[in-house]
Amino acid sequence: MLSEHVEPHSATVKTTKTSSGRLLDWIPIESQVAGGKVATPPPSPATKRSMSADGATQYARFELDDPRVDRGPPGTVPVLRDLSSHRERVQRLGIDKKGPRIYPGDNVGGINLGGIHDPDPSHFGYYHSVSTQKGAFFGGASVMTIYAPTLQSDEDHSLYQMWLINGTQEGVEAGWTVDPSLNGDLKPHFFTFFTTNGWGDRGDNIGGYNAFQAGWVQVSTGKHPGAAPVVASRIDHNVIIYKMLFMLWQGNWWLKIDDTWIGYYPASLFGTDAMARNASRLDFGGEVYSSLADPSTTTTQMGSGRKGEHGSDGYSAWQRNIEACTSIDAAGGHYVPFNGTILENPSPRYDIVQTMGSSTNWGSFLFAGGPGIGTEP
Repeated sequence: MLSEHVEPHSATVKTTKTSSGRLLDWIPIESQVAGGKVATPPPSPATKRSMSADGATQYARFELDDPRVDRGPPGTVPVLRDLSSHRERVQRLGIDKKGPRIYPGDNVGGINLGGIHDPDPSHFGYYHSVSTQKGAFFGGASVMTIYAPTLQSDEDHSLYQMWLINGTQEGVEAGWTVDPSLNGDLKPHFFTFFTTNGWGDRGDNIGGYNAFQAGWVQVSTGKHPGAAPVVASRIDHNVIIYKMLFMLWQGNWWLKIDDTWIGYYPASLFGTDAMARNASRLDFGGEVYSSLADPSTTTTQMGSGRKGEHGSDGYSAWQRNIEACTSIDAAGGHYVPFNGTILENPSPRYDIVQTMGSSTNWGSFLFAGGPGIGTEP
């Protein structure tokens, strides 16, 4: 499914291949920004809850975490090569998706949503099981499980993520996704996404995934957008997790995976207003896109393929230690337990169950997922 007949990044010094078969172009870190000055990462955030692995959980290992893997020379960072030939096929078929979707406004494409979280999924094909909180946010954080849900079609996708949104036009996002049209395989891959035009067409400094369009600035030499975990969680086996954190720091939306600041979206992408100042909405949860003519018949799974009602004992996918960054000062971002409200499609196919502000070491947490109309594993 993968294609290597794609032009390398213009600044490429060396090209290597990941264990999942993807090509990485190693580019000088300073080549990504005008003037060559890359921003300085934030200090460690002041979070309120422990984010340690415990019990049967294990932290995810990504492809470049192995020190034996071939890398580029010092001073370079990895940028995943876009599967442009594969995406061109997808676009010709008329199934190009605009990216992860949350419809934050009451009117999308001339359709009055009446404040409903999602347009009718039977028409648009998007199903969400999400918890949301409104306010002024400078970041968010959670620990989440990684699964490999089954898709009904190569044109579908299933993801677990965090959204930071301002108004109806701007947002930054990150999580993991199973999406053949994006990744060329059926494995979960870490992703980032941004939009400046209401989840419209992608383009340089306008919106898009990973580093496929100009916007994302890669800093880490290890973890990168598009990376695949070496092993994902499996039902009745060890649960694979990772920590994820966004922070708006000194004019940039920085993203941290586990203990590594991996890169950032310059807030200047969003002008001088809205997301350049803060997000007005913070969401956590799952999404499924079905390409079927009748999406209500989809068997594409969300999360582990089990509904959230089963909880951790039932191997439902989860996010825990969910936090909101409500203030920034010279010491960095200050994070407090998330206090979200469930926004769920009116569908029996997927669900979400949550506990906000618990006194346990899970803090605020949620379980979300489901099998579509299929049978739970």
